[in-house]
Amino acid sequence: MSGGVTPVESWPAGVFMTVLGHVHNGAIVLDQPLQVPEGTVARVGLLTSNQSGATLPQPRQGGQWEGRVVIAPDFDLLPDDIQEAFGMQDSSSCCSTFM
Repeated sequence: MSGGVTPVESWPAGVFMTVLGHVHNGAIVLDQPLQVPEGTVARVGLLTSNQSGATLPQPRQGGQWEGRVVIAPDFDLLPDDIQEAFGMQDSSSCCSTFM
């Protein structure tokens, strides 16, 4: 196959792929060729930009909440009754340490 495009038949089930295209005379035309079997179901979403050369939304970057979120010191500890229910501590135990 030319163009380095992996055939859809070799993708794992449920794989989602985003491809770019444009509207030409009322039809979606892909910018790069994509070989898929006849009858393959496709979902089309439109970018909200009316300008040519629109790009996909950028992935979110971490760090926006750095220094603004405090995690409780006992965040990783489970209550005694939950530990006991999962067999993580003996019902006669007095400690609730879980790691």
